[in-house]
Amino acid sequence: MLKRTRGEKIFNVFNIFLLTLFSLTFVIPYLIVVSTSLSDELTVLRDGYTLIPKGFTTAAYEFAFKSSPILLRAILNSVGLLIVGVPMSMAVQFIAGYALSKRFLPGHRVLNFLMVFTMMFGGGLVPFYLLVRGLGMYNSYWSLIIPGLFSSYNLVLIRNFFDGQPAALEEAALIDGASYWQSFWRISLPTAKPLIATIGVFSMVSSWNNWYNAMLFISDINKYPIMLVVRQIYIDFNALVANAAAIQGITILPTETAKMAVIVIASLPIIIVYPFLQKYFVQGVMLGAVKE
Repeated sequence: MLKRTRGEKIFNVFNIFLLTLFSLTFVIPYLIVVSTSLSDELTVLRDGYTLIPKGFTTAAYEFAFKSSPILLRAILNSVGLLIVGVPMSMAVQFIAGYALSKRFLPGHRVLNFLMVFTMMFGGGLVPFYLLVRGLGMYNSYWSLIIPGLFSSYNLVLIRNFFDGQPAALEEAALIDGASYWQSFWRISLPTAKPLIATIGVFSMVSSWNNWYNAMLFISDINKYPIMLVVRQIYIDFNALVANAAAIQGITILPTETAKMAVIVIASLPIIIVYPFLQKYFVQGVMLGAVKE
């Protein structure tokens, strides 16, 4: 084992300190949100925000679900969009990325140029809206799934990964009589597990946080995803709290704690899933972004 120099030790200490500081800037605000959502409203108004709940109670969560009946339905809608949209998106992107990594593909340069071009320039909101409406997807879940199937950024990572694979692996399979589809399915894809996990996280987060397309194309409130419901709750929060409090006979309005409870409810599913895929995350990004 090589002995580290004094400069390397100083660098490691500085690096750990800096990364810890950056981590705390992300973790502490969320811990404050969770703590506030589990605190008593009067305590929060009197003492402010704290890292440890004061006057522990789950009343804010109970109030959030009672005051917004569509909240649970919206969560189920978002889960359904994840279950359907993410596998479809990954299938489209990995097949397209594999095809674009083949330099003998007709129109290879043109297709790659168009893919990169869309990362810098877009058609605009009005053409996008007219296209989705013209395809008959208005007020349909497909308006939230189909436009999200393709991501130029993800496709660049996937293409670079497949482009960097040893050509001998595929050539051996083709010599043995395998088709390109069999080579993709049995050789190329099994070696891309870290990248699959990474693209999966990207697709899940994108799908879960997609409120803008829902605002444009979904008019039925029962089809709202969770993030659009969260947005609507915050816009109409004061009126919503007042009406719900009057119905439930609450004299102290849980303004701050209920807001934080809604944030926790909306973000918790992604936070639960992410740690299980984290070990693949950095490795997958590097595999897709660096060509050897």
